[in-house]
Amino acid sequence: MQVHTNDSRFYPDLPAHFQAVFAATDGADAGCMIAALADDLINQTAGADRYVVCAAAADDVLACAIFSRLTYADPAQTVFVMGPVAVAHAHQRRGIGGQLIRAGVDHLRDQGVDLVMTYGDPAYYTRHGFHPVTQAQIPAPFMLQYPHGWMGQVLSAYSLPHLLGPCQCVPAFNDPAFW
Repeated sequence: MQVHTNDSRFYPDLPAHFQAVFAATDGADAGCMIAALADDLINQTAGADRYVVCAAAADDVLACAIFSRLTYADPAQTVFVMGPVAVAHAHQRRGIGGQLIRAGVDHLRDQGVDLVMTYGDPAYYTRHGFHPVTQAQIPAPFMLQYPHGWMGQVLSAYSLPHLLGPCQCVPAFNDPAFW
């Protein structure tokens, strides 16, 4: 297995990868919705506003995480959100997801990003350096269905900040259904 960053040769396979993983756990509708999100993030989001990390064996995608920009009223802080993230079911529980998160976070840190947010299972993401935050501390683009899943990881000299809203996400994520 090898980790690839912003390698466009994998991009055509990613929507199907996300669809298969999310359909298996959350149903066909969720699979289609996340596949469309991945396609929009890859094909309609500027390269400076998104970062894609994939794990692959030969040319087969085993896992993928996409990071995209969040914009706040305080322009001094550069913030990205991680999602969606998907590891093929046959390759789960082997540390691949953690490798993807580390590779993505390390790249963003090297690029001067101050904070990475995610919205997911705290039991999983807290094992990878994320800390729960409230929407009063760091507003999400929309009201969250599961506020306990909003988490951040500081990548710079800043401590976990309080950011002023409103928060704006990239157009692909601009739908309350994702939040």
